[in-house]
Amino acid sequence: MIENHSSHHRNRSGVWNFSKTIIAVVLSLLFAFFFTGCQEPQNPVNQENETPPHVGQEKQYPETLTEQEKADIKGLSFSSLEDSLESFNKIITILEAHKGEEPVSTYLSKIKNVSEKVKAGNLKFLTTETVDVNALIQTAENNVEAVEYLSVNYTDENGDFQIYKNAEEYNAKQRDAVNKREAYLDYVHNEYSSALNSYANALTAAYNNQPAYDAIKNYVKRTVEDFKDNYKLDNNYNTAEIQNLVDAAKKEQSKLQNGSAYSDKKTVFENAKTELKRLESEAKQAVAAANNFVFEKEDEEEQEEVTYQASIFISPQTQYKVGETFSLSGLCIQMSGSDGSADYIYSEIGFSYDMPDMSTAGIKEVEIKFYYKGVLYTASFSIEVRAVEIEEFVKISFVTNCDVKLEPIPISKGHNLRFYDSYIDDVTDGNQYSFGTEKLKKENYVFSEWFFDEKFSIPLPANYDNYRIEQDITLYAKWQPVSSFKIVIEEYDKDIVVNRTESATGISFIAPDDYDSYAWFIDSIPLGNIDKSCFIKFDEITSGIHELLLIARKDGHTYSYRASLIIQ
Repeated sequence: MIENHSSHHRNRSGVWNFSKTIIAVVLSLLFAFFFTGCQEPQNPVNQENETPPHVGQEKQYPETLTEQEKADIKGLSFSSLEDSLESFNKIITILEAHKGEEPVSTYLSKIKNVSEKVKAGNLKFLTTETVDVNALIQTAENNVEAVEYLSVNYTDENGDFQIYKNAEEYNAKQRDAVNKREAYLDYVHNEYSSALNSYANALTAAYNNQPAYDAIKNYVKRTVEDFKDNYKLDNNYNTAEIQNLVDAAKKEQSKLQNGSAYSDKKTVFENAKTELKRLESEAKQAVAAANNFVFEKEDEEEQEEVTYQASIFISPQTQYKVGETFSLSGLCIQMSGSDGSADYIYSEIGFSYDMPDMSTAGIKEVEIKFYYKGVLYTASFSIEVRAVEIEEFVKISFVTNCDVKLEPIPISKGHNLRFYDSYIDDVTDGNQYSFGTEKLKKENYVFSEWFFDEKFSIPLPANYDNYRIEQDITLYAKWQPVSSFKIVIEEYDKDIVVNRTESATGISFIAPDDYDSYAWFIDSIPLGNIDKSCFIKFDEITSGIHELLLIARKDGHTYSYRASLIIQ
């Protein structure tokens, strides 16, 4: 029994020892975990220098974009269709630099596809000139002059009061003129005014509403925004969709340019203009017949009748562009009498004519009809209506041959120019452009003139000669060295004239001799105590009239001499 008990005790003891071992191991692990978790990391320098997982791997687009490229992308503009297309060009340039990277080739294909389709449409926002309704009505009102009331009475050689024998004929013409002028003015303020207002409003409404153009502009804008957002083109750009938008915009613009968007109002207005011209012609002829009426006296002796020949003495404007308004302004007609006399009609009032077709290009004949001394005459001339051309520009650049630079001047190609010392007159459009010659400065030199070549062998044309500019040109500034000039004042006042273009080395005058000292002044500014000969450089004094003063001293007495110094 005792033996068995001992064996049982030993078994219990072994189990306890094993349990203690397990508990010790667990406690050791917990303590080690808790202790190491609270400690500072060992060898922090080595930990910081460990290679991050991505280092050593090749960068991929858009990480390969440079800072300058990102800045260029950030600055892309899309305020207009033209701005967006210019941004397309910049995007394509940037993507071309990365086209070997994925997926840049896909983006490049998308952006080129959109750009090519839109550019092929040659689209731009269409505008039209505003119709000045009030001005047109005012012009129409002034087109027919007032009817003069001529006296049908005269005093004969005896001083007796008489009535012209054709007074009744005049009265009839005078009443006819008044009625036709009132009918014309009534039409101006009613039918014509109404048709003109309707047409002007329809024209404005048509050109202010271009939804198809706006659609393609917004499509292109969204494309630029898509790329600016994350340097990628995430959207799907369907070729058929782009083409449909472009075709719709072209159709819309064709409709505007052909006038179909407002054709009904235009037709009514054109018909009103035709009727207005008819009434105007009738009124002018009637007024002219009344105002130019020739009275006949009862006892007037028969005189040889003078006949007249009408001819164009001064032509009005003879060159127009398609769509411009024809005008007789400036027309002068010469009436040559069979008796050698000549008379001139400067006013277009009283003239009637058929309005030439200004909607197509070509040579148009204009025949003028008018009454002169109660007789109907005709005269004719030709006008040229030219197709509207897109204006091209060339530029005039400057080589100043000094430190001051001048900006190039853009000029319409084909314009006639007249060159002056410091500016250009555009004879074609009346504009004037300054060279900025007055800004040029060069030490010890004075500006001479401009030339067409750097060897200074081809001068600019004379002021009165026209120069037709067809391409870019460069003007070269020629300078002349500035020489000093010597001035010696005489003992009496005398003007001294110096020309800057001369190499003046000695303007000599007889000087006061035997003085003890000399002092020179220009415009009260002292030049220092120098001898009686004064040397002045051109660049030290401006052009114009200056007061030159010499003060000399001798034996305690002061003597002064003055002269006007004229620098040209």
